[in-house]
Amino acid sequence: DRIETIADGIGVRTPIQEAVEDMQGWVDDAILVQEESIIQAMRLVHRHAGLVAEPSAVVGIAALIEHQLAFAHARVATVLCGGNLTDEQVARWLCG
Repeated sequence: DRIETIADGIGVRTPIQEAVEDMQGWVDDAILVQEESIIQAMRLVHRHAGLVAEPSAVVGIAALIEHQLAFAHARVATVLCGGNLTDEQVARWLCG
């Protein structure tokens, strides 16, 4: 009935059929990542790129953190977008 994740911008309880159909032929795989990896990715992006990125924006980085060996010799790109964080979230996730 509900989703509990800090990456609420991409949390989907019930997929929209049209969106799933649109992904066919473009999306090969999806990777589930842990909340801790998302926070680690947010901190890495903040520390090394100086960007404040919301949890949904860094899930690609979180996947790379969790699956380093799988991507070790691959050319990888991930989109970083969105910085919608409250002051409380910045204090908890980036400064914590």
